[in-house]
Amino acid sequence: MDYNSFTDDYPYSVLLARLGEREESAKEIKIAQQLQQEQPNSSCRTRSNTPDLPMDGHETKVRRLQALYVGGRCQREQISMADRSPRTTKQPAHRGLRAPARPLPRQHVLSLFCSLIFCAAFLFSWQAAAQQPSPKPADLHFEQGMGMLKRRNWQAAADEFRMVIKIDPQRAQAHHGLGLALARQGKPQEALAEYRRSLEIDPAYAEAHYNLGMALGEGGDPQQAMTELAKAVELKPDFEPARLALGLLWHHAGELEKAAEQYQAILKVNPRNVDAHNWLGVVYEQKNEPLPAIHEFERAIALKPDYVRAHNNQASVLIRTGELDKALEVYQKALELLPRDPSLNMNLAMALRMKGDQAGAQRYLKIVSTLEPDNEQAQYYLGDVLRQRGDLEGAVRTFEKALRLRPDLQEGYYSLGSTLKQLAATRRASQESSPRDAPVEQIILPLGAQLESQYMPGLLDGITVIKGQGLLRPLDDWKDVLYQPVHPATTKPVPITAVPYCIRGNRGLGKMAVWLNTAP
Repeated sequence: MDYNSFTDDYPYSVLLARLGEREESAKEIKIAQQLQQEQPNSSCRTRSNTPDLPMDGHETKVRRLQALYVGGRCQREQISMADRSPRTTKQPAHRGLRAPARPLPRQHVLSLFCSLIFCAAFLFSWQAAAQQPSPKPADLHFEQGMGMLKRRNWQAAADEFRMVIKIDPQRAQAHHGLGLALARQGKPQEALAEYRRSLEIDPAYAEAHYNLGMALGEGGDPQQAMTELAKAVELKPDFEPARLALGLLWHHAGELEKAAEQYQAILKVNPRNVDAHNWLGVVYEQKNEPLPAIHEFERAIALKPDYVRAHNNQASVLIRTGELDKALEVYQKALELLPRDPSLNMNLAMALRMKGDQAGAQRYLKIVSTLEPDNEQAQYYLGDVLRQRGDLEGAVRTFEKALRLRPDLQEGYYSLGSTLKQLAATRRASQESSPRDAPVEQIILPLGAQLESQYMPGLLDGITVIKGQGLLRPLDDWKDVLYQPVHPATTKPVPITAVPYCIRGNRGLGKMAVWLNTAP
């Protein structure tokens, strides 16, 4: 196609009309008609070797139209070809003499060709988009609901799924999604109703069977839960979460073989499922097969080194088989990865306690008490360790704390009573062997004793006491006499400490007297 003849094949008026210049189009029609009447044999296709002459207004319009059609990019270059003509003075316009049309430069022809291709592609894509159906409102609400579930915005998700159900009541996925949102909001009965409604619409909906089974299991109906989970596995054999949940229910019911079947089926599909390896190891442990149990726990740890449950289970099997040192190594290696995990610290303390390392057990039990102040088991075992290490008063305080956390801890009452009994016997023996802990009725304060005051910041948040030297006399048989003479030769020196009368109720265990015997 000769692009110089483009203006003949595509009328200017039509081109202008498409470009939104309708008034300009009407003017060009009139100009073209006048020119055809005056010069019927003239043609814009003829190229002349004569020098360029000044173009009239019509020729300038031709260039302008070509520029407009090519695009705004060329408009600045070709808006007026006459302006680039080598002329210095304005020539008069002659109707009978017209300059021939100049061909478009090569780059402009290429731009025009690309523009035509672009326009065709745009029209094709617009037509294809127009033929595609627009998304339905129910689909939009469903997508919004799924997005809200991922963002854990349960209320907004429930609202979106209710809108879907209002538009399309027979959409099983919407009822299932609403059930999920309601379950997360703590509305189990409403969630169960939505799961069941979803399955009424689509009985082959495996995910709805799974979530219904999980909700029933949490609600205390394991038999019905197993039925729903088995149906989910039947519909979708590679449904790993459903198989794992079904295996755990069989495991809890004591059906170890059925539980092992589910765990092994998961591992056939996905050998990297760490939960399946761990629980299969637990089955072997309960069947008294320690070697395969340890193997499964090691596989789980290799796949997930920070899997705390597998570390604890592996060490437990090692302890049962008498390999206490290896169990300690497992716990310590796990603590290098998770130093603040309460279960690992607790189990390591128990293993050290079994080995006789009470100091090490005390260290890790204190860590557990710091991480979990409400852990009554940690408090109880810490009290037991303190008792064995001779800190009877510390053991009494710790046992009392454990009982406050759990008043029905029967072993705590027994241990507390035993410790109090042991503490009382220890104090009696100390009083008999040491004058420092002698009964106050045997102490005599000489009239000339040197007394001094001393501030003690660590005692009851800081108090001032009086210290001095007294005498300890043996406990005589007074029989029924009211007074007896003091025999200095039989007394022994003993240090005494007097505290303010106002704090007598906070002195702790032991006797106290307000009045003391005196001697010259």
